[in-house]
Amino acid sequence: MQSINHAVELFNEMIEVIKKLIDKPQRKVLLSCTSGLTTTYFAQQLNDAANILNLEYSFEATPYADLYDKGRDYDIILLAPQIAYLQPKVQEVLRNKMVLQIPASMYAKYDTGETLSFIQEEEKNHEGIDMPEIKPLLLKREIHNQKNLLVISMIREYHNVKVGYRIYYKNEMIHENEVCKPNINLHDIGDIVGTVKAGYDIDCIGISIPGIVENGKSTSPTDDLNDTDVAGYIEENCGIQTFLFNDTNAAAMGYYATQNEYSSLSLLFQPTPGSLGGIGSIFNGQLIEGHHHIAGESKFLPNCLSDEQVHLSKTPEGSICAASEVLRSVIGILDPELIVVKSDLICNSQDLYKELSKAIPEKYLPEIVIIEDLNSYSLLGTMILCVQELLEKD
Repeated sequence: MQSINHAVELFNEMIEVIKKLIDKPQRKVLLSCTSGLTTTYFAQQLNDAANILNLEYSFEATPYADLYDKGRDYDIILLAPQIAYLQPKVQEVLRNKMVLQIPASMYAKYDTGETLSFIQEEEKNHEGIDMPEIKPLLLKREIHNQKNLLVISMIREYHNVKVGYRIYYKNEMIHENEVCKPNINLHDIGDIVGTVKAGYDIDCIGISIPGIVENGKSTSPTDDLNDTDVAGYIEENCGIQTFLFNDTNAAAMGYYATQNEYSSLSLLFQPTPGSLGGIGSIFNGQLIEGHHHIAGESKFLPNCLSDEQVHLSKTPEGSICAASEVLRSVIGILDPELIVVKSDLICNSQDLYKELSKAIPEKYLPEIVIIEDLNSYSLLGTMILCVQELLEKD
């Protein structure tokens, strides 16, 4: 607890979470069609019917363009007949949700009773989808670390910030944990450091964070940390040397260290639908940051400045096109051996490969791999970058 004000903030957050849990209906259902117009009316009808029948369902509607962003907050997804053919794609992206096609006969008549019965029957027969197991990453590059390190990785995912942290004694990870909150401020980071300090001896701290990182600051509107001297705050309040890194750069370094086949690679991270993300690149084992540390900031690329491009990246089909635009520049300038992609909307590397082959001959295309969990790579890369900083200062 850093201050009484921070304690009050945490208490209020707890109360809000409790309220949401109490008020949350048993099942939240999201309807979607091309524009959201007809499903909005049907959702209203379904809410009225559910209230009359005392069923714990809550219905809302959204156009297809916003489905992947909003769908994370719902239990069941209902697709109108006009977009029913997209059910496999929606299920592939929203893997832990139940995605159903509304039968055309029910939708045409706005038959609320039959639709509610249909949902209840499908729930009885629904089998949960097993999420892929995230296995520990193995180092395949030699790292000379003689320090006790605390590494913290902050990744923006949809409406929350996922904060993972690990303690390394030399190269051995001895503890890890994770916090997920809508917003992160300096006091939250101080809480993590203070908690760790109470039980472990720490020589140095490494933190990876979204945005352009320079001189211990992140110049990106990430919660309350924009243009804030994060490293200076930790050093002043906790008395531990601290380094700050970009999250995608750290993830690229982490991936590089888990393989020994490629000497150059670029990692593209699209954090949320409608976000262009950034690129971290490694060339002959060296991270490419640039003079102002803006290397890899895709928002500065000419094709990424339009609102149309941002809107495009809200769906899987559009994300592939948007990612292709970014990666064409990366391939044309850096020509990496490998492209690594983390995007919740891009699940198949072949789709991206086909899109890129429209502009670049296949013989010049690098291998493309899709990763599930960025945080593990970012934490590992943060540790490695921290070690490199310490070695340079020594």
